[in-house]
Amino acid sequence: MDQFADDLAQLLEQLDVRDAVLVGHSTGGGEVVRYLSRHGAGRVAKKSCSVLCRR
Repeated sequence: MDQFADDLAQLLEQLDVRDAVLVGHSTGGGEVVRYLSRHGAGRVAKKSCSVLCRR
């Protein structure tokens, strides 16, 4: 799973994206958190995570 975060970091760097808005739902929410924990929030302006859990 770290590969997804690393791929996103490389893409943002290659495209020189600044002030990105990351939105993740379900597994994507975890990937947003993983990206931030591995690469920081330097290129990120906003983030939104939504995770649903079955009871």
